Amino acid sequence: MGTDTNVAEAPPYTQAQAPGKSIQRGRWIDDWEPENAAFWAGGGQAIARKNLAFSIAAEHLGFCIWVLWTIIVLNLLRRAANSAV
Repeated sequence: MGTDTNVAEAPPYTQAQAPGKSIQRGRWIDDWEPENAAFWAGGGQAIARKNLAFSIAAEHLGFCIWVLWTIIVLNLLRRAANSAV
């Protein structure tokens, strides 16, 4: 197999490029040490609870939409079968 010259390789991850351990607001968790009791007490537990709440809400919404589409499709098929007779 030959080497594809169109594929760009990512540069290696180095410690100098690693994000700092400062608290930043945003969507990325830069530092996660759930086994560390000091980290857990210093804010890790709050992050975990927030992520859990959003995850539960997202899963619930996805399941509701999935069930709703299932009910709609079944009713459409039933109405199509009744109107064709």
